[in-house]
Amino acid sequence: MTTIPAKVQITFLLDMAAALPNRDQNGRAKRIPYGDAVRQRISSQCFKSALRSATYLVRYDEGRGIVSDTLEALAGRYGLGVALRSRAILSRKVLPMLAESMGEERAVAWVELAKGLFAKAKQEDGEDGEDEVDDLTDKTEDGAEAAKSAKGRKAAAPVADSGRAKHEPGFTSQPIVLGQKEVAALVETIRILDAEGVDPTEKGKQAELKKSFSKFNPKPKGKAEQAINNLIAITGGDTGSRASNAGIDGAFFGRFSTADFVGNVDSAVHVAHLIGVNPIAAVPDYFSVQDSILKGEESGGAHQNTSELASSLFLGTIVVDVKELALNLGLEDADAIAECVAWIVRSVHSVNPAAKLGSTAPYGNVVETVVEIGSRQPRSHVVAFQKALRPESLKDRSLSDEAARILVEQVETSGRRLGAQKHVLRLSGFDGDGNRAAFENLALRTKELVAAEIGA
Repeated sequence: MTTIPAKVQITFLLDMAAALPNRDQNGRAKRIPYGDAVRQRISSQCFKSALRSATYLVRYDEGRGIVSDTLEALAGRYGLGVALRSRAILSRKVLPMLAESMGEERAVAWVELAKGLFAKAKQEDGEDGEDEVDDLTDKTEDGAEAAKSAKGRKAAAPVADSGRAKHEPGFTSQPIVLGQKEVAALVETIRILDAEGVDPTEKGKQAELKKSFSKFNPKPKGKAEQAINNLIAITGGDTGSRASNAGIDGAFFGRFSTADFVGNVDSAVHVAHLIGVNPIAAVPDYFSVQDSILKGEESGGAHQNTSELASSLFLGTIVVDVKELALNLGLEDADAIAECVAWIVRSVHSVNPAAKLGSTAPYGNVVETVVEIGSRQPRSHVVAFQKALRPESLKDRSLSDEAARILVEQVETSGRRLGAQKHVLRLSGFDGDGNRAAFENLALRTKELVAAEIGA
């Protein structure tokens, strides 16, 4: 495989009405000022979380019909696995596996010792309540800046009470991110250390091991040092083969590590905050809960509260650095790399970044998508919407049709002024064929072009 110059930019318009896809710490729809208006916002972290966790994604596969197209299914096709991001990795994953071979008491001592290995530096929780997990664990500019700004400041309160889980052995104060292969390697390393007579309860042992785990030993003397070397080699993250052990979502979105022996992974898929092309249109939504037993005996509801609902047409932008993606995945096959890009194109048309499904049914609708493939530096097309679209001024035109027209016009204008990418595709330029939807055909064509660019 030759050099990989391609960048893939996916710009899409997502319509969501009477919904609360992403809220701030006060329970209101997230906002951002831009141009001449305040817009509704869906954070980058929120959208990435939806991509990672969506269990409903499907695609049409020739000869097999409709098949699963989740990120986990994609990872399984290439033997990559997915990442675990949790405060309970040691207590819920590592501890049970260790207990099988060394007993519960010994396993508890080891996960308590291992917990200290992940305390790289005291960091403050992020300001966005729903986003801070990713802000501290994704290797993005936001994540790195959040970690830097946290130094020297008083730590904020945790996002949510973990209940009984926080009392479990090995439960960490902040989420950590490890791939399934890395978890298995950590378990195996601990087993070898234990078999070699390392005592996790010995005074000062945690500090000693933390120092050993902090760097690769070029001349390991025994099985214990060799095991630590092997773990560092698997979790180091500084080469493609190591980064792929962080799971496919770690390879996609990166990782900001909180342990010396776990490497950072640069993100290959850059997700911008989605912002409304129209001014935010929000209203307080009063709701009450009725008591089915006491109904008739008491007036009003058993519980009353308010939340906020809003309607917006969002502009979303995702840029894939194909070279970084290939490095992170550790894949050599052009079709496999291109298929991972195609998955992102497919997913933005189906993923649902909203909560409150039962009360608002916030199933969005992508009304237009533009995919640009080439070697030039990507650039955001949000500039076309500095002047917010106001539905009352559109006369007989719909908001989605006008926004789609403006987006396509901006892509063409930007291409003339700043240089057009080699290939430009539009969702509206594709049709469904009865089995495969139009957006799947768009993704399929994207895959063909990216594979050709890689092999050129």
